Amino acid sequence: MWWNFQGKTEKYTAKEIGATSWNHKGSDALSSCVLLLTIAALLYDMSYHVSAFWAKPEQILRLLNQFTFFILLVAHSLFCLCSKLRSMLRSAVPCLSWASTFNARFIIRRAQILDLPRKGLPGKAFLVACMTWPLFNSVYRSYIYLYLSGCGFGLHVVTTAVVAILFMQTWGFFVYIRYFIRMSFQRNMNLLLSFIKEHEGQLDKCKGVVACVAVDFSCYSQLCELYVLVMIPVGVLALTTNITWEYMLRATCVSEDPQSANIQHSVKLMSWSEITMAFFLTVSALGGFQVTYIWDDLSVNILHLTSERHYHFWKGLSIAVSSLTRESNSLLTTVVCSLIGIYTGLNFGSDQNVSYLSKSCVNQTYTFPCI
Repeated sequence: MWWNFQGKTEKYTAKEIGATSWNHKGSDALSSCVLLLTIAALLYDMSYHVSAFWAKPEQILRLLNQFTFFILLVAHSLFCLCSKLRSMLRSAVPCLSWASTFNARFIIRRAQILDLPRKGLPGKAFLVACMTWPLFNSVYRSYIYLYLSGCGFGLHVVTTAVVAILFMQTWGFFVYIRYFIRMSFQRNMNLLLSFIKEHEGQLDKCKGVVACVAVDFSCYSQLCELYVLVMIPVGVLALTTNITWEYMLRATCVSEDPQSANIQHSVKLMSWSEITMAFFLTVSALGGFQVTYIWDDLSVNILHLTSERHYHFWKGLSIAVSSLTRESNSLLTTVVCSLIGIYTGLNFGSDQNVSYLSKSCVNQTYTFPCI
């Protein structure tokens, strides 16, 4: 029994929610294999690039830049893998309860809360941004690899371009999924308040419904918390390394050649676009750096509804709602990791090779490292 967008409980079958046409005996194994293959392809591509800069002191900034980019791409795939493990080993991995957020049934249950037949998908403009901005960045990255660098259409160059496009689009899709779920919960809280007002005085019944919503919201909140904990320090590190790169670039002769200056300008545009995209879309999807404000708003609204007539009911419900939230140190951890990222970017910013062309200031022969 799930709530619909009108706040009424309805019973859904696997056929009605579209699961029958997609699920079969081997669907779990097949989807797991596809997911593992995509992660393996990305890790292979990452190792291929990283190996060119590994154990080279003058390439640390470039290595850090590569790491931040690949972490951005692989994060959601790893979260999906955790979701698969949670589905297959539910009782064995209680610590992965947050991964249920990417479960198909969870997303469908969230979708029932929204009036999709009449209003369609929420945030259509945001959906367009989540699809077009990553596409622009990945296509522009491919343009640099395939054309601007002069590397041609080698197997690995083409593979790198394709992997970037596919994973960037996947990243944008999952950013929108988090926004979609957030909008569903905001609608869910309004329905929950209506239910509480309708059943005022029935404490046990209201507490039971609130607890059911709290379970789902806790999974979503933990997922967002974990994602911010990973991505914000990575974003700060990318920001710091790019700023350091800019300062070092001005102290070299790299920009004196038109070809080198053109490549540097294109790479700079791509890097800043990716950093801005990661910060802006992530914060917009969550409505901030945390989503716990949604539950806090519910607590405040319950306090506003408190009346003398059913004082003990409202007091008991308010205590129950407050007890279902948990304190988190993720913000402090994020700040500490971000400071480490800033220190790392600045500390390794000296004596670095900031040229994307192999070049001597005396010898004006340029070659792009076609890795």
